[in-house]
Amino acid sequence: TKPITITKSIILIGQAGAVLKMKSKLATISATGSLITAPVLHFFNAPRSAVLDLDIQPLDSDGSTAILLENSNESAVIRNKITKFQDGVLVEKSDRVAIMRNTIIGSNDWQTGGDFTGEGIVIINGKSAYISDNDISNSVFGVWPCDKWGTFERNYTHGSYIGTILCNVPAGAYGMPSGRATGSESPTTGYKIRNNNSTDNLNMGYLVIDGANNNILENNNASRNAAYDMELTTDSYRFGFLTPMSFDNTVNAGSFPNIRIKDCGRNNKVTGGIKVNTTTDPCN
Repeated sequence: TKPITITKSIILIGQAGAVLKMKSKLATISATGSLITAPVLHFFNAPRSAVLDLDIQPLDSDGSTAILLENSNESAVIRNKITKFQDGVLVEKSDRVAIMRNTIIGSNDWQTGGDFTGEGIVIINGKSAYISDNDISNSVFGVWPCDKWGTFERNYTHGSYIGTILCNVPAGAYGMPSGRATGSESPTTGYKIRNNNSTDNLNMGYLVIDGANNNILENNNASRNAAYDMELTTDSYRFGFLTPMSFDNTVNAGSFPNIRIKDCGRNNKVTGGIKVNTTTDPCN
């Protein structure tokens, strides 16, 4: 019935059919505008930890964050089902984490008049994350990886606002349980985004924005997204503040020639796909 903070390396393994129900409250907004996360499993200074084979649910109503990895390098979240949390897995200052083969179904809070927040997986700060084979739905952003040199492959993002956003968590956007406000030290940089699928999102499948650079997006499928399947943006105020243009990214549609791509950034290289005409549909 209370959050658990884990400060040593452990491996938490569920037996077949195990369900972990934990009391959690929705995130709150501080006086300075930070989203104060309330994780039910908080790995803090606990490197090489892992959570495996659990069905994680809020005990009562929808919850804030299921798992927070903070200062916990080389930790893993594998083969879990996480439902009805605003944030499924949140990563802060943790390198070489692995998030694999999870099913994450977000809270409905963002669709029912609550704060416009809710992400399946967020990497605020870290290096070389490995995110693969996850099924993520019903979130504002399905996956929000704002670190360097990660790999994102064979994931299925669907039924969210944006399936995957290569971006930058704004300074002070998240409040850690300690009260420390944090944001990304850099936008998404040097990522390999390949062999994913993103469908039926209310806005788009893949958004490359806010200075995201030197990423490779290849052989990604997308369909039935309301705006575009993929967009690489110019300077934009679409979220209410300046997000600088994307640049030096490489996109190869590969096996999916029908993916719709709008390129408005600087020095991006796009091969294949259906190009959106930016004369009739201007960049913004």
